[in-house]
Amino acid sequence: MSKSEFTPVYFYRLGRLFRQHHPLLQRERTASWAVLLALVLYHLGLSLRRTAQVLQPFGVLVSHVAVWYWIQKLGQRLETNLESLPPCIVLDETWIKVGGRETWIFTAFDPQTWRIVYLEPFFRRNERTVSDFLHHLAHRYGQWPKQVITDGGGWYRALMPLLAYRKKFRWRIVRGGVRSAIEGFYGEFLKRRVKDFDKYFPSHRGLRSLQNWLGAYTWLHNEVWWNHYLLI
Repeated sequence: MSKSEFTPVYFYRLGRLFRQHHPLLQRERTASWAVLLALVLYHLGLSLRRTAQVLQPFGVLVSHVAVWYWIQKLGQRLETNLESLPPCIVLDETWIKVGGRETWIFTAFDPQTWRIVYLEPFFRRNERTVSDFLHHLAHRYGQWPKQVITDGGGWYRALMPLLAYRKKFRWRIVRGGVRSAIEGFYGEFLKRRVKDFDKYFPSHRGLRSLQNWLGAYTWLHNEVWWNHYLLI
């Protein structure tokens, strides 16, 4: 999306779409367009404090804590599933530090559209977390994908042959190619923003706060960046 597309009309229509499809905002005292504007600006790279400051000229006087609250609330309640499970998914993970602890974010992408199919953080990276991730994905969509693409990590090699046989999907190891775009996604977008998130609101007690943050990020990535043409 080019910068020229971020117009007042864009955010006004975005707010209308959000209010129409997400009744949870109808109970908010703040206008839906302001909440959406804050969400977009924050995930574009502004800090929580700077996001709150940008809203002030529009008559929206809130603190950075309120912006954080919106992100947490929306991430917890927004519907992040795609319309249907793609037949093929690309599975990868990235390492971050949250609350001083090593954390792994597992992500499943649709290689045709590069929308996020499912995303979940774990404190470990092994065959158990891979199994949990895929079972959670299958539970959310009510079915298993027909094909799963991964790299050659040992945590995949130890699990995928048997799991693919039991759940009747094809498992492929791919290096480069379709997986290269994921590295850019992790490095340019996700890891940079998660680092800022952890700096101001570290999760010392668990992954709930991070999971909510990732939910808001997933919704924005899928519904705004990739479906913004629906608002025109």
